[in-house]
Amino acid sequence: ISEALKKIDEYSMLLSAVAHDIGHPGTNNLYQINAKTDLAIIYNDKSCLENMHAAKTFQLIFNSGKSTVCNINVLESLSPQQSNQIRNAMIQAILATDMSHHFSSVSCVEKIVAEMRIQNLSWSGLNQIYVETVMNFMLHLADISNPGKPLKV
Repeated sequence: ISEALKKIDEYSMLLSAVAHDIGHPGTNNLYQINAKTDLAIIYNDKSCLENMHAAKTFQLIFNSGKSTVCNINVLESLSPQQSNQIRNAMIQAILATDMSHHFSSVSCVEKIVAEMRIQNLSWSGLNQIYVETVMNFMLHLADISNPGKPLKV
C-alpha cells in the first residue's frame, strides 16, 4: 500500500499510531457504557474511548506551549489545509480502532481487495477513500495485534 500513500498520509498514520490510546483508563467501551461513566455520557455511548483519545490528542497538540514550556504542536508548520487534513485523518483512524467496528471493517477491506483482484488494480490505482479505509484498518490491526505475539519475547 505504500505506493498509494502520500507523505501527508504517512505522517497522519504515524501520529495516529502514537496517539490512539492517549489517556486510556484501562477499561473498554462496554464498561464505560454500562457504568454510565462521564465518557459514555459525553460521547453518547459511541466509541467513548476512541473519541476521548482523539480529543485529548488535539487538546495536547493545540494547547501545548500556551501554559507550558513544551510546545508539541506537530502541525504548526503546516498550512491550515494540511493541518485540517491530518486532523481529520487522525480522528478517522483513531475512531477506527473501536472493536465494535471490527467485523464491518474486515468485510469492507475484503471487498476492496476483491475489487482490486477483479479489476487487476495495484494499490496506486485505488481511489483515496479506499486508501483511507485500508490505512484505518492497518491502525486497527496494529492495535489488536498484541495478543497474537508469542509469550516469550
